[in-house]
Amino acid sequence: MTSSQHLYIESDANPRLKRWRRLALEAKAVRRESATVLEGIHLLQTVLEHPEVKINAVMLPEGRTTAEAKALAERAAQTSGTRLYVLSDRLYDAISPVENGVGVMCEIALPAAPAPEKWAAADALFLDGVQDAGNVGTLIRTAAAAGVRVVVAGPGTAGLWTPRVLRAGMGAHFAVDLAEGISIEKFRVAYRGRLLAADARG
Repeated sequence: MTSSQHLYIESDANPRLKRWRRLALEAKAVRRESATVLEGIHLLQTVLEHPEVKINAVMLPEGRTTAEAKALAERAAQTSGTRLYVLSDRLYDAISPVENGVGVMCEIALPAAPAPEKWAAADALFLDGVQDAGNVGTLIRTAAAAGVRVVVAGPGTAGLWTPRVLRAGMGAHFAVDLAEGISIEKFRVAYRGRLLAADARG
């Protein structure tokens, strides 16, 4: 690409590509790097509605995207002051968290987790050992729709900021405060509200 804000990537050995692949596939990488990748027009639009969320990079496939996705990607890159990376379709598919995505992705820095003092007296949802990414994202979305503004996850729960959970959450991540790695014992000590429990095993 000729624009100074665009960079074309066509090698598997590119360090940025390797980073995005780790973020797409490894929950540990998301936690370690304090960053994640998300795919889709709706999620990127939601990110742009929250200027406090830092966009680190924007990615497009070279030959498979829509005019809407391209325009949104260019606006996101311009607004955030970051580069727009154009990947070969093969490389884009290698890091996309969904099959046959719409053709726009971005990397964001994870928002800071709230301190216990912030959620100790708030309506909160605690997820204990919920391992399915789709279920976790759906629960975050349901909590946000119900007016619950805090979601806390125990160590055995799927990573709240992994790409698949983000996709299932459909943008709800940016409407709630999220805290991870909080044991049920620590939650019970810190939480000052009424506790209600539900067990999927009956």
